[in-house]
Amino acid sequence: MFAPLKDYAPGIEPSNNDSLVLHVKYGATSVLLEGDAEAPIEQSMLNEPDLKSTLLNRGGRGIGRSLIEAVSAWARERGCGRLYWHTQRHNDTARRLYDRIGEYRDFIVYTRPL
Repeated sequence: MFAPLKDYAPGIEPSNNDSLVLHVKYGATSVLLEGDAEAPIEQSMLNEPDLKSTLLNRGGRGIGRSLIEAVSAWARERGCGRLYWHTQRHNDTARRLYDRIGEYRDFIVYTRPL
């Protein structure tokens, strides 16, 4: 996991910059899979001195579906009975995918900083 960093402190309201970023390396290929971070955050990730990666973040390329399918297979092999994830209400691109491959249960998420 590349982000959020150890010293990360979320704001009161969720934002696009709260997105999880995964750094995946396979052989000579290195990519960053990120949710919805805004351009300045994306650029700061790409400016990391020892990071030579491609940033993959646009919808419609099958990345989200592939990631969910891979995590589903991994969890199924370990006997897990359910996979769930969160997204923001206004994330229409992601929600179109999620509506096709998952079940929307109309939950409201509460958080409490510790």
